Amino acid sequence: MFRLLLIFSYFVLFSAESASEYDLNILHYNDFHARFVETSPTGTACNPSNSPCIGGFARLATLVRERLISEPYSLLLNAGDSFQGTIWYNILRWNVTQDFMNMLPHDAHVLIVQAAAFTQYLGEIKLTFDESGKLLRWAGNPHYIGNEIVQAPDVVEKINKYLPGIEEKANEKIGTSLVELSSNCTCAECNYGNFICDAFMFAALPKAGPNTWNYAHFCAINRGVIRANIEEGVITYESVMVSNPFLNNVEVFDLKGKHVLEMLEFAVANVPWPGARMMQVSGLRATFDGSLPVNSRVLNVTVRCIECDIPRYEPLDLEKYYKVVSQSFIGNGGDGYTMISENRKNIEVLGVDYDILMKYIRHQSPVFVDTDGRITITNACQV
Repeated sequence: MFRLLLIFSYFVLFSAESASEYDLNILHYNDFHARFVETSPTGTACNPSNSPCIGGFARLATLVRERLISEPYSLLLNAGDSFQGTIWYNILRWNVTQDFMNMLPHDAHVLIVQAAAFTQYLGEIKLTFDESGKLLRWAGNPHYIGNEIVQAPDVVEKINKYLPGIEEKANEKIGTSLVELSSNCTCAECNYGNFICDAFMFAALPKAGPNTWNYAHFCAINRGVIRANIEEGVITYESVMVSNPFLNNVEVFDLKGKHVLEMLEFAVANVPWPGARMMQVSGLRATFDGSLPVNSRVLNVTVRCIECDIPRYEPLDLEKYYKVVSQSFIGNGGDGYTMISENRKNIEVLGVDYDILMKYIRHQSPVFVDTDGRITITNACQV
């Protein structure tokens, strides 16, 4: 608040003296996503043997402080999305973000313009106003936060205080996998998507009634929640959290067959780009032809019965209500799945996605999972 008052006083004094125009310099960054430590040039984990590490909060702090010396009346804005993204947030949550953010003199959290993401850039924009407050012109100057920028020692010191606890939790063994769990889920069925949905279906089993062998008919998740592969070998806490970082609730709800069909059509509509809304499933089989017009690409859908002695796949009944397992993100209409949020009912929460997934990994370890024909697409990812 004091900095804002100081800057405001500066502009009042400056405009009174010049009576023509004045400048407002703004430093800004966005989509921090818990990148406290340095990263690769693409924002993934730092690996110096592949490429020089960049960014990180320590380098960001150095550059901000240097620019504030050159432009002392600048505003410093964090334009949001500071939290989820790395294991730092998953383990330490909001407190660690607040601790580091307080090391810089932030003035506000207002989106003006964007400067990439993951501390790759510090944005700088100078706005020139006339005496009536009308914007006359602007000039932008983003600064790349490269490896040559020295990491601020006080920030590095704070990082090193947190690291032992972070590393201990990150390296906790959850299980092992005999195969790679692939996040390549954009235009086809993927084995990691299968595994996640199988885990969610497994979590629904204890709620099964006397006349059903499972509580839910099928699982459907959006491919966007799967952010990274899990490699063959030891599965750690970190590998699970990095691959599924969003902390969604896993929910069971009732959805009518006609809305299930609408959901599946939307999944292959390729809006806003090819594969953007692709789904992964369990307990459901679907066949698509991506060359057909939008909303007519679903050729066949079958759902595994749960009111049967021997599970089998039966044609989707458009008038029947099915119990669906999914995550709260698309359950609430995220990624445009409003046909779910506007039509579902009897919502129940099974737990948090990463916790359910870790329990299933422990149960199944050593993990092996394939692609088994749940989704068949010809002419995939066509607009």
